[in-house]
Amino acid sequence: PHDALRQRVPAACYRRSAQRLPHLQARHYPPGWLVRRVHSRGAISLAGRMHQIGRAFTGLALGLQPHRGSFRVYCDHLYLGRLDPRTTTGRAFTPAPP
Repeated sequence: PHDALRQRVPAACYRRSAQRLPHLQARHYPPGWLVRRVHSRGAISLAGRMHQIGRAFTGLALGLQPHRGSFRVYCDHLYLGRLDPRTTTGRAFTPAPP
């Protein structure tokens, strides 16, 4: 319970918004790039392995730009980080610095 909600829990006050979210347009990436759709758990499939990118990108098509044996990962024009599928231990995806 919360004082600001008159001792009710937030779920008791929740109402679904009548406003619809905008539909995202399909992304187009340059020729030579790979395109991978992010699965429900936030991973993409590449070279027979799953690589965690982030659940925030679920359902979106990401562009993978080949770069010196690895890939630069983009969501539209936004650089997300580097993916090195040759990595055998730890995470193959390294997020871009903030």
